[in-house]
Amino acid sequence: MVVIAPDLDSMDQSVEDLIGVIEKMSGARLPVVEDGTSQHSSPQIHIGNTSECLRLQKGQNRWADLPVNGY
Repeated sequence: MVVIAPDLDSMDQSVEDLIGVIEKMSGARLPVVEDGTSQHSSPQIHIGNTSECLRLQKGQNRWADLPVNGY
């Protein structure tokens, strides 16, 4: 599942590129949901400043030193 920040359009090019590449590699088309609209425990890829990303940025965790577009 791909979770996008509310200020991102689900047709944003980065979202389309990501789900397109994953679909080509695996045959699976990931669902895209807006942050806050779904409470799933399944693995998630977050794009943009979702509430979970903001929560992790505030706390002491191993991701705190990553820049916003860190990979």
